[in-house]
Amino acid sequence: MSFEERIAATAGEENLKAAKQLLKSHALIGAWRDHSGQLRGRFRALDQDEIETAVSTGENAVCTCSCGSAGFCVHGAALLLYGGRFRPVTELPPEEPPSYYGGLRKETLPELLRHARPHEAHVFIEAASALPHVPSKWENVVLQVRLRTPEREYIGNVSNLRQLYFEKSLSVILKLENFPLQEQQIIRFLAINGEPENSRVALNSEQTAEFFHILIDFPRFFRDGRQLFVRRTPASPVMIASGRKLLPGIRVGEAVLPVDGAKVVTGRAGCWV
Repeated sequence: MSFEERIAATAGEENLKAAKQLLKSHALIGAWRDHSGQLRGRFRALDQDEIETAVSTGENAVCTCSCGSAGFCVHGAALLLYGGRFRPVTELPPEEPPSYYGGLRKETLPELLRHARPHEAHVFIEAASALPHVPSKWENVVLQVRLRTPEREYIGNVSNLRQLYFEKSLSVILKLENFPLQEQQIIRFLAINGEPENSRVALNSEQTAEFFHILIDFPRFFRDGRQLFVRRTPASPVMIASGRKLLPGIRVGEAVLPVDGAKVVTGRAGCWV
């Protein structure tokens, strides 16, 4: 006996036909199963706001409906017909063992990591000009970029950076995968946004501010021989009282620092002091 034949045997042929029309007219607002497994639903009606129906499924199905009909009504048949489209998942499919292919070594992740080649190439950045101070696209910072391996050093001009990023290699020795992930992001940013400045790379003020997001905790960034660190910790602007004067400053954690004469690099995602 098919599913519709079982509904017809329970609710009657006429109710089954009317239930199909009821579902086609989108009279069913919603249907769900409660905690006891009973199928419940709400229908639109012309003579009242909504009709609530509850059906206990199984061999001896029982219908309770607010339409006032005795026995198994058309709403109960429609609810059974709708609920039959969604069979509850009673058991999960058996878990399949992982597939192995010819030539694939069955090694765990720690074993694979031991074979991984360490990053042999690194990026070194020297700010050859002063950092920009205003959010002007006409003021640039000039960066001296160098790409170093244990064997040799390459000039990181725009041409070399673009070749390394877009072609994935600069020479037989130097490849993009030889760099750590953060330095691959640095190469990507400079290759896309950098402008050639002889053998150096130029960025405007706004791009410099965006570039600093990539340089957070980067250890090889220098200016005038001094190492510069871009900190992840956010700062808050404050006013510092010094005698009868108020000085601008920032608060980083519990430390308060004056910023009189400091550079402020402004970008779309905030500013750097």
